[in-house]
Amino acid sequence: MRPSRSSNHPTSSRSGSEYAQQAPKARQANDVRESDDRIVPANSGNSEGGKAVKLSRDSRSTLFTLSGEIAVIKRLERISQRAESHSEEKFNNLLTLITLDMLHMAFSRLKSDKSPGIDGQSVGDYGANLEENLQGLLQRLHRGSYRPKPSLRRDIPKENGKTRPLGMACVEDKIVQRTLVMILERIYEVDFYANSYGYRPGKSCHQALGELER
Repeated sequence: MRPSRSSNHPTSSRSGSEYAQQAPKARQANDVRESDDRIVPANSGNSEGGKAVKLSRDSRSTLFTLSGEIAVIKRLERISQRAESHSEEKFNNLLTLITLDMLHMAFSRLKSDKSPGIDGQSVGDYGANLEENLQGLLQRLHRGSYRPKPSLRRDIPKENGKTRPLGMACVEDKIVQRTLVMILERIYEVDFYANSYGYRPGKSCHQALGELER
């Protein structure tokens, strides 16, 4: 990875909203259900290039439209371009970069059969009033009044008789986490070398081994 955006560099004087405007770049799921997939970049098997993989529509969801997905992709591309062309600057307020379409996309990727977090709200409960919930979440994110809730902890029995702890986040917190992953991928992808394979979208250890065998 190339030298990253060092804290020694002065913080950009531009606000997060200006970045967005000017850029030309998840519980013991009860005893029988599993937790949501970890909220980290997923490997897609695409070995070409070093940029974050394009987002694909979740075919199981009818809540997120194609036009909304296109808007998210364009937004993320602008963030990538900004990160690449202004490598010495910092994105000092990521929450202001979040849009309603991003929140919709993040929600559409949540699994509906998972146990709720500490607030007892399931994905279905949240989705019953989705637009109003997401609008309220977006307002709190932009005002800086959003506060994540504590994760609900459960100890899952293991075959050897021991247990493993599992933290179950609330639906709303999962949405925010997934949205921030989208943004952070785009900011830091431009700092990686093409031959960096660890924890990157579209990259895997198998590809790294294949590169060594050449």
